Amino acid sequence: MKHGRIEELAPWCALNRIFGFAPKAGLGLIREFGGAEEVFLAGSSEVAKRLGARSPYPAQISAASIDWAAEELRRLSENGDRFLCIDDERYPELLKDCEDAPIGLYIRSDSNISDIFGKRPMISIVGTRRMTSYGR
Repeated sequence: MKHGRIEELAPWCALNRIFGFAPKAGLGLIREFGGAEEVFLAGSSEVAKRLGARSPYPAQISAASIDWAAEELRRLSENGDRFLCIDDERYPELLKDCEDAPIGLYIRSDSNISDIFGKRPMISIVGTRRMTSYGR
């Protein structure tokens, strides 16, 4: 399914932010509830039942997270950037097959998404703001 409207993408963007370091947990909820929007419709108490009372994630399943994501998507659009969720048919297949694939990708390019993630070889640059001693 192709996603494009802010209302459709906001739950995906919100879950990408919430579960950024734990995409497997987020993807599990998406599968269990039937979609990103359905995770938010189920609410934080249902999410807490699945993830446990000590999990930090259920409290973030809120309207405020959706509002943040909608604003983030508006900013992206104003700058010519895009957000691509894992449910989108244009999401790279090889990345989708990884067990800890991100829920979403941020894209800064004038190119068509299909051209970016075509079948040709590519390079990705992955980094962090806080490098560990191992990475130095």
